[in-house]
Amino acid sequence: MNTAQLGEKASYDTYLAAELAVDPPQSSTKRTQALTSSFAHAALERQLGTLKADKGELERKLKEKTLKVESLEQDRRWLADRETQERNEKEQEAAKWEEEKVIHFVLDHFSPWFDPYWIIDICQTCSLIGLSFVESYTFIRFQP
Repeated sequence: MNTAQLGEKASYDTYLAAELAVDPPQSSTKRTQALTSSFAHAALERQLGTLKADKGELERKLKEKTLKVESLEQDRRWLADRETQERNEKEQEAAKWEEEKVIHFVLDHFSPWFDPYWIIDICQTCSLIGLSFVESYTFIRFQP
């Protein structure tokens, strides 16, 4: 406290003492009201402190939950990308297997009559233009 505050407090205390001397019953009521007000003020200060602590705890929990959600979303995106990649790899393997199946089938059935390199070339061409096994077989079968 600085000297101005001390002077104000001293003058207020002097005022209260003078008031007590003049009217003791009224001063008792004022003291009771002042004490009640002081208790209420202290209770409100405690409540404010508790609410601030609760707010801080809730903000911390919210931040933790937000970080957890972000982590889960990142994992979900990674898994979705991985599934897409695996699906594409399976499709490529299936297409390659389809091409090899056509080549082997055609080589087994047509190699006595046609040049094997010509058959492989035709099979790869059919695969490139997107013909299925049956379409490729039909195409090769009716070649001159």
